[in-house]
Amino acid sequence: MTWEDIPKEFIPDIEQDILQVTYSEEYKVQLINLSYAYTYNELSERAFATTQLILSQNPYQYTAYTLRRKILFQRNDQVLLAQEIVKTHNILLVQPKNFQQWHHIHEIIEFTLQHNYYFDPQLEINFTDQVFEMDQKNYHSWDFRIWLVQRCGIQNFIKSELAVTVKLLLLDPLNNSYWSYRAFLFKFSTITITDEFEFYKTIIHKAPSSEPGWNFLVSLFDISIQKNDIDTANKIYDYARENCIGDGPIRAPALFLCVDNVWFRKEDVQHLSDTCNLVAKFDVPRKNYWAFMSKEIFDIVKEKDAI
Repeated sequence: MTWEDIPKEFIPDIEQDILQVTYSEEYKVQLINLSYAYTYNELSERAFATTQLILSQNPYQYTAYTLRRKILFQRNDQVLLAQEIVKTHNILLVQPKNFQQWHHIHEIIEFTLQHNYYFDPQLEINFTDQVFEMDQKNYHSWDFRIWLVQRCGIQNFIKSELAVTVKLLLLDPLNNSYWSYRAFLFKFSTITITDEFEFYKTIIHKAPSSEPGWNFLVSLFDISIQKNDIDTANKIYDYARENCIGDGPIRAPALFLCVDNVWFRKEDVQHLSDTCNLVAKFDVPRKNYWAFMSKEIFDIVKEKDAI
C-alpha cells in the first residue's frame, strides 16, 4: 500500500517534539503519510498500517493514536477492538507511564462498553495488578482502575476491592495510593464511619508517622461532621489530639487535623498553638508553616464563630 498519490505540494502539519529526536528517513516519510491521512480524514487500511508503523517507533505520537481510534471506531469490529486492548496491554507492561497509551485503552474500552460488546472488567483489574507489581504508585494505573470500577458498576467490585486495600495497607501503610483508593471506595461502601475508624487504628499503629494515613483520618473526620455524627467526630479528634506528640517522633500529620479543626474544641487553642511551636523545631521543612499556624490558630476560631 503506497502513498504515491500524495500531492507534492502537500505541506504536512507535523507536531514538533519538545526534545528534538533524530528519526530515520523512513519514519519521516511515514509522518508525512500520517499527516495527509489525518488532514483528509482518510480511514483506510494503509492509514491504519501507517499508525502501527509510527507507534512502533514512537509510542507517544498523539496524532497516530487519534487516527488509529477513528479507524477502529469506523470499522466497529468487536474482534479488532479486543485485539487492540491486548496490544495496548503489552505496550503498557513495557512502558507503564505512557499517558497516551492509558488514554487510548480508556477510549477503546469506553467504545466497547457503549456498544454492549463482550468485556470482562476483571481482566483489566488483573492487568493493573501486573502494572502495580512494577510500580505500586503508578498514578495512571490507579486513575484507570478507579474509572474502570466506576464505569462497570462500583457495587460489583466494592467488596473485593475493599479487601484488596486491607491487604495492601497491611503490607505498606505509608503508601499514599493505597490510602487514596481506600478513601475512594469508602464513599460507596456501607461501612459505618465508626467501623472504618476502628479499621484505621489497626493500620496506623504500624506506621504512626504515616502522613497519608493521617490525611485519610482527616477525610473521616470531615465526613463525620458532614453527617452530623458528632460522637464519632469527637473520637477521631481526641485520637488525633493524643497523637500530636507521641512517645516517638513528633507526629506532625496528626496536628494538621487538630489545627484545621481547632474550632471544634476551642479549649484546645492554646495547647495546639504551643504544640505548633514545638513541632516547628522538629519538622524543619515546614517550620515556617507551624510558626505561622501557632498564631493563625486563634484567628481560625474567631472566623468560625463569626459564621
